[in-house]
Amino acid sequence: MKKLEKIKQTCIEMLDELDDLQKKIEKSLRRAPEGTLNLSTSNGSSQYYHKTQKHEKKGKYIEKGNFKLIKALAQKDYDLRMLKEIEIHKKHLQKIRMYLPEKCLDEIYSSLPLARKQFVKPYVVPDDEYVKEWLEVEYEGNSYLTKFAVHMTERGEQVRSKSEKIIADKLYAMGIPYRYEYPLYINGFGTIYPDFTILKVSTREEFYFEHFGMMDDPEYSRKAIMKLQTYARNHIYPGNQLLMSFETSKTPLDILYIEKMLNEFILD
Repeated sequence: MKKLEKIKQTCIEMLDELDDLQKKIEKSLRRAPEGTLNLSTSNGSSQYYHKTQKHEKKGKYIEKGNFKLIKALAQKDYDLRMLKEIEIHKKHLQKIRMYLPEKCLDEIYSSLPLARKQFVKPYVVPDDEYVKEWLEVEYEGNSYLTKFAVHMTERGEQVRSKSEKIIADKLYAMGIPYRYEYPLYINGFGTIYPDFTILKVSTREEFYFEHFGMMDDPEYSRKAIMKLQTYARNHIYPGNQLLMSFETSKTPLDILYIEKMLNEFILD
């Protein structure tokens, strides 16, 4: 989603949240007692008064044990302050929506005729152009792959395992740009080949997706842990820039978990 569209959508969502909150508070106020709460301090002790008439200076003293009335009046005062502030927030958000430009800056380049576009270097590259260039980057994958690649993905590439094919096809179906076995140099280790390098289009950040498919194999698990430690030493952490899935002979790949993870971290 383009940044301008995201701002507009955020404004709409915030206005909806404020409307819901306003209704909740108004419902609370309909149950509130008449009058207001006055508070004073005497000898370091708080005293509470119930004021029901404008001409009253303090109001009627509330006995210390009457916490129900004190709580109801304190809540009423808080609710009224919240309503006042909600109206201010809504007013400003509505103004933001009103004055936001209709056209995003990247649309200027997109709208150019091809005959003109080919001679222009855009200052703001549209998402579709950026993704296209990102996907067209040429690279040499893991040479180890050629010996074992036996599964063909929906995108027409070979991968090493059935699980990797499932993940690749899920990325493709969700419209998430990815590179398979794209080389990544990390300090203290050298070049590694993450299973998938994923582009988060909204922020143009690159994420790495590793599938560990033989976790009941002790030697495989040891190497997996070493790989994760290497990522961490290079400030690439799980749930931040690194996504992971796991599998054993008795616990197969959970594609629903992967889909949920991709929606949360990549398509948010």
